[in-house]
Amino acid sequence: MTAYREHAERVCSEPDLRIEITRAGNAVVCSLAGDLHMDNEQQVRDALSQALDRGPGLLAVEMSAVTLFTCSGLDTLLTARRRADADGAVVVLAAPSPAVRRVLRITETAVFPVYPSLEQAVRHRRPSPRVQYVSDRAHAGPDPTRTSRKLSCPDRLPPRPSTTASTSRWAARGAHAAASRSPGRR
Repeated sequence: MTAYREHAERVCSEPDLRIEITRAGNAVVCSLAGDLHMDNEQQVRDALSQALDRGPGLLAVEMSAVTLFTCSGLDTLLTARRRADADGAVVVLAAPSPAVRRVLRITETAVFPVYPSLEQAVRHRRPSPRVQYVSDRAHAGPDPTRTSRKLSCPDRLPPRPSTTASTSRWAARGAHAAASRSPGRR
């Protein structure tokens, strides 16, 4: 990806964070290196916003050199994704480091297409949109054009016990305990 780095615009050069933004055809590449945490969250937010201001169809966030990735960094990426969705763009992650992959795995965040290299990420193609009417959505099943996280919860929760049954059970236990402690019985 050295061809992309030739025209890189350095947006941030903090001691623990480096951000560069480059254009690659229809894509904008935002390369992050260093630590992404609460103290530099605003710089990352501003850089991603600046990258989206360029009107790309695709924002590839290159994260191979990220050494620390906290929930603040994840929140920043999710905010950028919401803005990109509103603008009709796609956010993909390119070559996430082990620190980034770990947070994505622990939080079960599967809303970003993830590519092992930047070259593959900038070639990302959005699936062709499907028109689906609201009345059809309930019967059509999951929408394959949307990536969603897999939940481990069952589709239906077991029925909740009625409060009267549980109340009467506890009342019966309380009455039994009170009878066994009565002064008439020894």
